[in-house]
Parts: sequence; structure tokens; C-alpha cells
Amino acid sequence: MGQYYRAMVKKQNGRIVIYNRDVIRNGKPEYMVAKLMEHSWWLNDFVNAVCLDIYNSKEKRRVAWIGDYASTYLDCFDLKELNGLNKRQIDRMTKRCWDCDGIAVPTTDFTLDRLFLINHTKRQYVDCSEYYADSVSSDEWCLHPLPLLTCIGNGLGGGDYCPTDDSTEDYVGAWAWDEISITDKPVSNYVKICPIFKEKRWD
Repeated sequence: MGQYYRAMVKKQNGRIVIYNRDVIRNGKPEYMVAKLMEHSWWLNDFVNAVCLDIYNSKEKRRVAWIGDYASTYLDCFDLKELNGLNKRQIDRMTKRCWDCDGIAVPTTDFTLDRLFLINHTKRQYVDCSEYYADSVSSDEWCLHPLPLLTCIGNGLGGGDYCPTDDSTEDYVGAWAWDEISITDKPVSNYVKICPIFKEKRWD
């Protein structure tokens, strides 16, 4: 069965926003494909609209890309936690994410070109231009780093991320629900990490 994902963002004022993947085009909501590998791409309108909202806010926001199977994640992989989140917390987040309509986002030309993903919880950052250069395929497709860094539930359903041998699988979900911002410059005393996300293709 396929697993579907939504993005959940917690603002500095405590308000939680659920993005349902719909993109507003020509004034009308348009359904955006929901599986992780169907929408987690560099030029995807939905993912980039979420990023634009974070970038424009100029504040830290907790971010997670939550699959509809996420509540079973720890049990399926015999884990006690994911990035500090225990089963009770993941259950609560999954329920909140999927027991609502969520909101749509406008189309956008925004990308992470020349920008930086900052993780304030771990004091890390990703140089997005370097990430693109390392992760883009020969046919110029590139996975978007934010959904993969923050996902909860990967590996439980069809359409999830399956890495190539030269990918850095350890970073999948490593930033889930951490405080993140998107900036024009890195933070000088934070550590740069260099994830590489490439999808294994099934021919």
C-alpha cells in the first residue's frame, strides 16, 4: 500500500499548521500527489511553498513531514524513539496531522538555490547549492532535502524513499520536529552537514 504524507509546522507562537499538499493554481486548489517520492523534488510547488513560508517568517519553526503510517514506525523498526520523539509523541503528532483538513498553499517559483537550511536544535546547517550539486541526477532531477530530513514514517509504504548506494541514509528523519529556519547565510558557529539524497530507480 502507498503511504501518504503531510507537512506539519509549529510556529514560534505555538500555533501548529498542517499543510495538506493542495496547491492553489488559478484561484482553485489543485491536488498534489501525496507519496513522499511523488512530491519531494527540488522544483515541487507544494514543498517550495512550505519553504517560502518558513523563509519569509525569519523565525525558527519545528517541521515534520508525517506519513499516515507514522504511528507504527517505532514498532516496525523496533526502535524506542526517532530523533528524540517517543511512540506517544509520534502517535499524537500523526493524529493531529491527519485528523484535520489542512491548508492549501499558493504556487511559487521559490527554490532553495543559494540558501541555507538551518537546524537550531542540532546547531547544524545545509548549504543548499552544494546539496543540489551533490544530489542532482544526470537528467537534472534532484530530491528536495527538507521532506527527507524531517520525515516520520519512511520505509513503511510504497512511494517512500529508497536510497542509492552513494546516498547518506542516516540523515533521513534526522531533523524531524527540530527547530528549523531557511536563511541567506549560514550560522557561523554551526556545523555544516552534507547529506546526499538520491532515489533508487526501478527499471
